[in-house]
Amino acid sequence: MVGLMIGLLEGNTEGFLVNNMESLRIISIDPLPKRKAFLDNTSDRQDRIRVIELKSDEARPLLGTPTLYPRLFDYVWIDGDHSYEQVKRDIVNYGPFVREGGMIGGHDYGSETYQGVKKAVDDLIHGVDALADYVWFKNV
Repeated sequence: MVGLMIGLLEGNTEGFLVNNMESLRIISIDPLPKRKAFLDNTSDRQDRIRVIELKSDEARPLLGTPTLYPRLFDYVWIDGDHSYEQVKRDIVNYGPFVREGGMIGGHDYGSETYQGVKKAVDDLIHGVDALADYVWFKNV
């Protein structure tokens, strides 16, 4: 199982997932260098997490085209730049790489602070499920 995560912050999500899913490999995209908290939260599973220290738009060409390399990921998690335009670009750029039966989702859906997230998701993806803690997802 392979997941792509845009935005890593302290690595709480990555650490939780790799510690609870033995087969999971994660690619995380974040332009900032790995933080001490991230390294602490993922230290025992660093072999299963690859971090690309680029903005998501800059990292996108590294994957090739979805027509040549379709369905690379079991899930894509969008939790990086929370602006309306960037969330839209992340959905458009990375959504086509989710395998059938996989999931695209993210965080801060419905948050007062990041109103662009909900607007971008609603504009591009219909019928998302919203969970507690501002989580959104859609099975594909």
